[in-house]
Amino acid sequence: MQTPLDLRLAAVAAQQHGVFSAAQAAALGFSRDMMSDRVIAGRWGRMHRGVFRIAGSLPSWDQKLLAAWLAAGNDAVLSHITAGRLHTFPLTDEAIEITIGATARRSRNGIRFHRASELAFVDRCTVGVFVATSPTRTLIDMFPVLRREKFVACVDTAVTKRVTSVPYIRRRISALPKRGRPHLAPLDELLTTRYPHERAPESPLERSLIDLLSELPGDLIIPQHWVQLPNGEWARLDGAWPSEMLAVEGDSYLHHSAPDDWALDGTKRVVLTAMGWRILPFTHFDITTRPRWVLETVARARKLRRAS
Repeated sequence: MQTPLDLRLAAVAAQQHGVFSAAQAAALGFSRDMMSDRVIAGRWGRMHRGVFRIAGSLPSWDQKLLAAWLAAGNDAVLSHITAGRLHTFPLTDEAIEITIGATARRSRNGIRFHRASELAFVDRCTVGVFVATSPTRTLIDMFPVLRREKFVACVDTAVTKRVTSVPYIRRRISALPKRGRPHLAPLDELLTTRYPHERAPESPLERSLIDLLSELPGDLIIPQHWVQLPNGEWARLDGAWPSEMLAVEGDSYLHHSAPDDWALDGTKRVVLTAMGWRILPFTHFDITTRPRWVLETVARARKLRRAS
């Protein structure tokens, strides 16, 4: 039989993917015996010591995540790969990783704990009902555990979504204590090498194109270059050598939300061409199947632009 206490608890659990802590139940008036009775009766399911779920609530990754976070305590912050998934970085690992204070001692099945002596206010954020490391701190923490290509894809995603920037990541690296963090120096070196203009490609196609063209001698291509049009609007080029007024574009319907966007993009190219720009479009087929041809075509175009 549902009591007023059960209904009040159900309202709390409804905001938390069906889970709640013993402390939350006690705050509403449940005694230890009442909690035990509901577990024995099958009305509550036990997820961790001191954390329960309402029987019949829909199991999900979010539910497991919130239960783990509640089990970890008030100072717990979702971090590393888990925070990366919350920030919608291109990750699929369902591991649950939580950062707690350096002196805390916690152990829970299915939870990977990390300890941090320094987690500043700017390194924390809320994502829905969760408290997690910020996108910037998450990237810094993930660097030692991700493959280079996967990490770069996460940085590209974060910068494109404007939840951080390469300069800000580097500022946070500088602000963190270096003791116990040997990965900070190579991370800073990677950012310097990989993002010399502190801009990130917007899609995997752009990343492939920029990476390929970085093999060309001379000045590096500038990704995400913006040009103001005569009507005052701005057009973004996937990559460009502004002094030569030469640009490249990754051509794909996948990165246009509708045919109208594709047509509008074509119109901007016409305006840019009228302004004196030369724009070379390349497809995924070009980049992956005939990369040498792409390099030769761009090198020839650069040579002609410099000579004109």
